Amino acid sequence: MEVVRLRLDTPAAGWKAKPIEAWELEDRILCLFELTPPQGMAAQVITPVDAALKIPSSPKPKRIAILGKTWNWGDREDIDFAKDLASFRAALSSNAKPLVIVVPAPNEE
Repeated sequence: MEVVRLRLDTPAAGWKAKPIEAWELEDRILCLFELTPPQGMAAQVITPVDAALKIPSSPKPKRIAILGKTWNWGDREDIDFAKDLASFRAALSSNAKPLVIVVPAPNEE
């Protein structure tokens, strides 16, 4: 198994990221994470989020996709930002294969 990690700046404290699923495509592995905003009031300060998932080892390059980004800055060329889960899945090729993911405990990485 190998770890794929998301690190991303968010516009406020309290944002969380969690792994959702991973797909094997012909040329890469695509790992999907979901962002959720803070509940209630939160400090308006740029705050990093960090999340990880484990997938079966593969020599293919890994790419991260994210659901739930609501701000209009900080786009990165190394991350795909999806509108919603349905459009993300619709964009997958017909031969995409779902992978079993494991969410590692914080002390397990």
